[in-house]
Amino acid sequence: MRASSTIRASLLAFCVAGASAASTHAQAPPPPQTQRADTTQRLPGDDLAAELTRCLQLGDDIIHDPTCLRAWGDYGRRFLRAAPPAPGTPQQRQAPAPSDGAR
Repeated sequence: MRASSTIRASLLAFCVAGASAASTHAQAPPPPQTQRADTTQRLPGDDLAAELTRCLQLGDDIIHDPTCLRAWGDYGRRFLRAAPPAPGTPQQRQAPAPSDGAR
């Protein structure tokens, strides 16, 4: 008898806690809508950034727009391109070619 009373009390406490959590969640106000900040860096004359911004606004229709697909491809190539070394940085030295002569 005692075990069944403990189980019933535990079940009742669990149901009360669940109902309390559900009512608290239902009463919470929705979070305020915030606009996304434009995080793209636009350089003067950078048409690619403007095109990518336009494409981002298309949403799922981007896959049907050949101009956007081309712009994203250009962006990927630009991103993956190796940057030239900065002025004043030491160049990597190549290993000397093996000599044909004996020591």
